Amino acid sequence: MELRERTNNLSLLNVFGADLAFAFGDYSYSDGVRFGPLLGRQLELILLRTGYVRVDCDGAVFDLSAPCVALFASTKQLEYAYNAQEVCHVAWCQSAPAGLTDQVIDVMTPYIGAIPLSEDSTALMNIGTRLNVRADDAASALGNATAIAIFEEFLLRKRPERLGDIIPNQVEAIREYIEQNVEKPASMAIFSEISGLSPQHLNKLFRKAYGENTLDYLWRLRTRQGAFLLQHTGLRISQIAYSIGFKSPNHFSRLIRKRYGVSPRGFRAQRWQGS
Repeated sequence: MELRERTNNLSLLNVFGADLAFAFGDYSYSDGVRFGPLLGRQLELILLRTGYVRVDCDGAVFDLSAPCVALFASTKQLEYAYNAQEVCHVAWCQSAPAGLTDQVIDVMTPYIGAIPLSEDSTALMNIGTRLNVRADDAASALGNATAIAIFEEFLLRKRPERLGDIIPNQVEAIREYIEQNVEKPASMAIFSEISGLSPQHLNKLFRKAYGENTLDYLWRLRTRQGAFLLQHTGLRISQIAYSIGFKSPNHFSRLIRKRYGVSPRGFRAQRWQGS
């Protein structure tokens, strides 16, 4: 399969496989330090907690202001110039994979650069930097798994930019609200109040960004969460339905059947029997 096909939805594991080794670090610079240039293959994700840094990645220059998280991939050189006027606190996760070729760089280019911090990226980086001080195989294995999770979380959040979508902040805020409150009561009136947009305008922008209406997105997430609970818990179907925001078990059953082609009971039976 062509590389571009495999990385249409870019994943570190799809490109490099699972046999990757990472190093974490965390440091504060206060005197305008220049780090590098690092020559050859470099794959690095940095989390800038405070300060400002200018990054030269194979000749492309990026100006980063805290707080942010940024991905860089280079085959020639990578250099950081930290601002001397303030303390620059940075954490990083770095690797030098043999599979980082110019062809891979070409595919990764739309992902290179910075996006805002998230709670997940911060928490994962904190775990990785703590594990880095332990010199044992178990910590190293867990550190590598944590590193992959950090990169995948970044790629997932960077994807809308790669696809060329300019997603309004109000729409992104509603998507995040839905995902974090999938089981809570929801309506277009609530979403409109949160976003400051009319229901019609919000739906139009949401559909343009994500390919479906706001409430359709909500019910798809609820149905998927319900399917997960059917497979991985012994809760009654009615308990599952009410716990994730359905008003009745019948409504839940209709959406499960529509999405998976079987009733909730049949879905659970298939999964528990290994189908």
